[in-house]
Amino acid sequence: MPVVPVVSAAWLVWLTNEFGTQPRIAAGEAEAPFPEMGPDVPGSAKSASVSELAELADSLWPVFSDPTPAGKASKLNILLKTANLTPVVGEQGDLCWFTPGSPAQNILQAGCVSTLLHAVQQAGWRRLAVCDGADCADVHLDQTGRPRRYCSPICLNRARVRAFRQRQRQ
Repeated sequence: MPVVPVVSAAWLVWLTNEFGTQPRIAAGEAEAPFPEMGPDVPGSAKSASVSELAELADSLWPVFSDPTPAGKASKLNILLKTANLTPVVGEQGDLCWFTPGSPAQNILQAGCVSTLLHAVQQAGWRRLAVCDGADCADVHLDQTGRPRRYCSPICLNRARVRAFRQRQRQ
């Protein structure tokens, strides 16, 4: 049973936003080529194909996009079952995850699912969300301590400009 690799929350969000169908459509990038993998890519992602990464991103996006905690939990539970994760206590008493899956995609999926699970345990469901921007479907994983509505300052500024212009028209 291979140990599930650590996948950073930032990389998980990047993967979902850059390879997920919904975020790419909202950004007008559906036909654009996929981006190059950055330097902080997990080892298990290096051998994954573009289609495998897109499939993984599409499986993660619904956890962020569901509006209710019950829906998010249901979707994450499906991913946990699919990833076939088994908790094991390490030598230092820490919780480790193992999976019997051996293909790189299964191990990468297990790493992403365990990262989402950890984020939810640390910050709660409201920290997993999709941007409220009018023309954005990017996900964000807020770990700042207060909820946020937008994926980036760019989307926040766009919303503020839209609101300002709407007030000016009225």
